[in-house]
Amino acid sequence: MALRSTPRESAIAPVALVVLTTMVTLECVRVLFSVAYHTGESVGWTKTGLMVVVLFAVPALGAPFRRLVPPGVLLVVSVTVAALGRLALQLVGNVTFGLAMVAAGAALLAMSFTVITMHRHRVDGRLAAAVAVTIGVAVDVLVRATDATWDIVWRRDAAAWTLTVVILAGLVAALASCVRLGAVPTGEQRGDGLAAFVLWPYLYVMVFYVQSPAFVDSSGGVRLPVGIAVALADAALAVLVLGFVSRQQLPRWAVVGVALGVAGVAYLLPAASGPSALVLCVMAQCGAAALVGQTVAAVDDTTSNGLTRSALGFAGGSVLFAGAALTYTLHTIQPLPFSNQFVPAIVALALASSALAPRARAGAPKSAVGGSLAGVTRIAGALVALAIAVPLVVALTWPAPASVAAVDRPWRVMTFNIQQGVTLGQLDLEQIAQVVEIAEPDVVVMEEVGRGWSVSGMTDEGEWFRRRLRMEEAWGPAADNQFGNLVLSRVPITERDVLDLGKGSGTQDRSAVFASLDLGGGRQALIIGTHLQNGSPPEYHETRAHEYQAILDRWNGRPATVLIGDLNTYPRLTPPGWPELNLVLNAGFRTTQDLDECTMPTSNANCPDWIFVSPDQQLSVVTIVVDRPDHRPIAATVIPAD
Repeated sequence: MALRSTPRESAIAPVALVVLTTMVTLECVRVLFSVAYHTGESVGWTKTGLMVVVLFAVPALGAPFRRLVPPGVLLVVSVTVAALGRLALQLVGNVTFGLAMVAAGAALLAMSFTVITMHRHRVDGRLAAAVAVTIGVAVDVLVRATDATWDIVWRRDAAAWTLTVVILAGLVAALASCVRLGAVPTGEQRGDGLAAFVLWPYLYVMVFYVQSPAFVDSSGGVRLPVGIAVALADAALAVLVLGFVSRQQLPRWAVVGVALGVAGVAYLLPAASGPSALVLCVMAQCGAAALVGQTVAAVDDTTSNGLTRSALGFAGGSVLFAGAALTYTLHTIQPLPFSNQFVPAIVALALASSALAPRARAGAPKSAVGGSLAGVTRIAGALVALAIAVPLVVALTWPAPASVAAVDRPWRVMTFNIQQGVTLGQLDLEQIAQVVEIAEPDVVVMEEVGRGWSVSGMTDEGEWFRRRLRMEEAWGPAADNQFGNLVLSRVPITERDVLDLGKGSGTQDRSAVFASLDLGGGRQALIIGTHLQNGSPPEYHETRAHEYQAILDRWNGRPATVLIGDLNTYPRLTPPGWPELNLVLNAGFRTTQDLDECTMPTSNANCPDWIFVSPDQQLSVVTIVVDRPDHRPIAATVIPAD
């Protein structure tokens, strides 16, 4: 890649620096979101959310710092501290909220200075920075593909350490090259706040939707290899659009049309499913890249306070990113007065406003990324090649399910609310997998499974657990397509169905997964896995009763049925009393758990988790698998009645 009026060798280092700082920043941000979830439970969601959002304003410190320290020194120091912070995350066994805040803050500041370093080359530099950020997201997808989208930060295996060393060594090498070749900012620079701002709403669209394998998988109804392929293909499209659109000034009516289209698509994306979700991803990626291309090519010729303008613009964009990410998720706990589908739409409108803002515009650059449009074409071609090769490798190395053809014995079931994989602030999926292995279930039902949410580190936990435990799966979206209930089975699943239970008086949509199992020898069984409304106000009791009735109506007396999950229903005599439990009992379901008193707490001191079987089945004593922080998984053996 080459920058205007700079030698080719001086251009590669800044581009590599932006790519690597983007990757490190995304890793640190994902860790912070997961750790903040645990902190929010203890100190309050609003307080924790505000602390995180304020942290994302740290790039604004570049404005006052520039008056005290030369910009080149700021670049070197910020990138070095970010590398050390990222290394600390890998080294510690327990990431605290404080460490996550420091590491993310350092990474955000480093990314702001690397982007500003590119911006000093005006149009070509801003275009190269946008392309480099896009490549950074794509390479981040490749790194996470090594373990089904689970971040290497949380892993302690040799591959994770090797990748960490390679990334950080590359970061240091790129920084050293920038210093050696003089590709660092010095003195006053040209600055454009909107060109810096626009990168963050663009990042939001990419990392949560169009280049998120987890979103593509769960919304598109495809497997992880396809999700990776779509994410990388979208990156290739973005690079092409950036390269072409930034070289010409589109008519204002065309920009307005693209802006409205991107906002509309962003509104539809969270609720989209099936092929339409894949089409919307492509539309959103192309539209967002076109708006960024128009923004970075509009040059403000102000030569003073350039770093100040860029730093403040970058900070404003990063605050928008964090606020949108947290607001979308927290909406399920503390509802907004409007649908959270408006959150990505608002971000898209911010992206559009940057492209529509009136500014003096320079002529189309004569030398762009790669020295010509051939440069972006080569980059796009490389991404397309990766979009073919990497998913193929993932598919070929995917372990076959350890399924059983027939179960000629009593079979074991388990329920586990994994709270998006976060245990005491750590996104430790391996620990959860090991807990499941201890119980040796034939079927496990997981609640609060994240597939792309910020809390779950944007991981596709559905695909990760399916791969790690080598089980078949049935997915049931709840709050949205990225959060819900997962049924994993060693027994072949012959039919899958999801019952939408609605929201009622609660704060989020609920659902129940109906999975039909083939036990062999002509024997069938039905698993109903669900997570019902929580809380004790009268309106929540009523909502739960409606949810139970909807499930029972769909069940309709089918034999060999197990009703299992986090029912958020306490024993009948536990104050203030849970009469809706009688609906299940009156329908004939039975359990060996204490129906009157909470004698086996599964969530702190409460008993919300249950295993019931239909009248034609017997159930062994329900036991807690391991004593762990909220929730404790429970398991039992199902025995057909004589």
